[in-house]
Amino acid sequence: ITERKRAEEALQTTNERLKYLLSSTSAAIYTSRTSGDYGATSITENVKQLVGYEPREFIEDAGFWLDHVHPEDRQRLLDELSRLFEQGSHMYEYRFLHKDGTYKWIRDDMKLIGGEGGNPIEIIGYWIDITERKRAEAALRESEERYRRMFQAASVSLWEEDVSELKVALESLIQQGVTDLRTYLDEHPEFVRQAIHKITVLDVNEMTLQLYKARTKEELLGALDKTLAPEALPVFKEQLLAIAEQQPYFEKESCAYTLQGEKLNIFVSVTIPQSPAKFGTMLISVMDITERKRAEEEIHKLNRELEQRVRERTARLEAVNKELESFAYVVSHDLKAPLRGISHIAHWLVEDYAAAFDDKGKEMIDLLIGRVKRLDNMIDGILRYSRV
Repeated sequence: ITERKRAEEALQTTNERLKYLLSSTSAAIYTSRTSGDYGATSITENVKQLVGYEPREFIEDAGFWLDHVHPEDRQRLLDELSRLFEQGSHMYEYRFLHKDGTYKWIRDDMKLIGGEGGNPIEIIGYWIDITERKRAEAALRESEERYRRMFQAASVSLWEEDVSELKVALESLIQQGVTDLRTYLDEHPEFVRQAIHKITVLDVNEMTLQLYKARTKEELLGALDKTLAPEALPVFKEQLLAIAEQQPYFEKESCAYTLQGEKLNIFVSVTIPQSPAKFGTMLISVMDITERKRAEEEIHKLNRELEQRVRERTARLEAVNKELESFAYVVSHDLKAPLRGISHIAHWLVEDYAAAFDDKGKEMIDLLIGRVKRLDNMIDGILRYSRV
């Protein structure tokens, strides 16, 4: 009797421990039939915290579980139950009607218990509430769909590229002891060319198809060398440096070619992920600045023509100035010298022979001196004008 009592006490202790463990876990553990309505034969107390119902409601009503599965999930569950009997275990995710009238997402892990001869005798499993996870997944899907809609509808060319292989190659250089990456790339241009093939185009938007004259996305997906112009390699090298240094973004004017071989002037903006976990893909935006470049070149051309015209007119003006200087020299030396002589003679006549002149003579000599003075003033005005 003593041994039996000890065994009973040990069994009771074990049951209490098991009951405590089952009730304290967030998962509801159950057993159910292997056929018919697959009704529950036992279920832990914490099922009430999970879906709001008492355990007895599942046990007393054999169809309780299946009746509360969402109508859209019910047939799928019944169809997939065959996997449980084929594989011995299976996991389902479905919606279950909570007592408050809302549906909860449940993860249901089932395992088949076999008896003698391998015949199934019971299903044991557990439920976990995954409603929050499903909401997060739905929010993530919605965010991704919104991003995709914005990506496709953007008015600029957008590229999504996988640069994980390139990242590995850049890190390998650092591990090999390369400390000055810029100098290394200058001395090893083959690495820059090889790096082009370590980038994979994952997706492009509609504007990209129009800009690069592609009929389908597949024509641009994959290798990057389909559109990269050889003369754009210096800019591509700067982009590699920005990626290696984990700069937040990179912007530069560059050039590319359409699939028909037409050259494009473009402005490239690269968003470089700062989190190592998200470094696999990068978003690149491309703006077509071909027309702007043509306009700038036209302006430069007009400026050059204007500068040439200014030089030509300056040369002509300098020639005219030289002619004017020559004229001023002639006026100054060839006209003023004789005029001074006439003025001196007129004054000598007045000083030495004034008594010999009658009134008419005096009038004539005064007129001569006035005319000489007037002409002298005119010559001085011409000289001042020439200096201006």
